[in-house]
Amino acid sequence: MALVREVQREPIKGAVLHVDFFGVSMTEAIKVEIPIRYDGVSPAVTRNEGVLIHAMDTIEIECLPGDLIDSVSIDVSILDKVGDVIRVSDLKVPATVKLLADTEATIARVSHLAGEEVEVAATTTEAVVAEPEVIKKGKIEEEEAEE
Repeated sequence: MALVREVQREPIKGAVLHVDFFGVSMTEAIKVEIPIRYDGVSPAVTRNEGVLIHAMDTIEIECLPGDLIDSVSIDVSILDKVGDVIRVSDLKVPATVKLLADTEATIARVSHLAGEEVEVAATTTEAVVAEPEVIKKGKIEEEEAEE
């Protein structure tokens, strides 16, 4: 039994140049990184209230080679408002698969739009910038200094 460890491709056409295989024992647990697949659409994003941030693209798991899964799916349609978060503890995986990431780590979240934050900063900056103080230095002071 073997798993694909790495695939090397030709950079222009994408043709496979080389494949590295990793021999496994069916009785020993292995550690593997698998991709996270994002399914659905967040209602907060469709209403243009926020933007979906993907904090993780892969997650490390540990299991027997026979119990290996291709990917982990996340339904982002549960992210209904800005500030909602999906954590590692929210993932649904078979009991034979152990997640090695911190259970409180963030996988996806809905954040404020960048434009809103910039507008708030711009109005704050405008309030701070007041009329510059004009220091009159010119002929009058120069004439006084000469006398």
